[in-house]
Amino acid sequence: MQDALNSIMDLCESKMNENDYLIVTGELKKIYDENKKKQQRKFVKANRILNPGELQTLGNKVGFQLTEDEQQYIMESRMKQYRENIELSIREEMDDVIMQLRETTQEKKDAWTYVNQWRYSNSVNRENSLYEHRVLVRRERELKLRLKELREELKRI
Repeated sequence: MQDALNSIMDLCESKMNENDYLIVTGELKKIYDENKKKQQRKFVKANRILNPGELQTLGNKVGFQLTEDEQQYIMESRMKQYRENIELSIREEMDDVIMQLRETTQEKKDAWTYVNQWRYSNSVNRENSLYEHRVLVRRERELKLRLKELREELKRI
């Protein structure tokens, strides 16, 4: 790593003007410092047990490397949590759609009752209530389709 950074600095020194050279060396120093910090951190194998004295000696510079089984367990738990979150959001949307469907069905029934009250009339009220009933029937059909889609999606999870 050090050799690579030195060769980059040599190339920059020979090919660049002074201002650009200073900018590049500043950025290379940042890279060097970050790598040095990473090298200072000590990784301890998960199967090695440290006593409190060793942990205190290492301080903040200790990191634990997970075994493959632990990594697998963590990834499986993340996937499980992800699926649970998706399932929860689908169920919440289903509850919302069911509530809207109930309201729409009741409104549709009320509109049909109103249409029947004006059955023998050629009034504007009859035409308006027929139109409102058609809109509610269409809305009910859309909600039933959305509910069906959500149930299918829930089965796939």
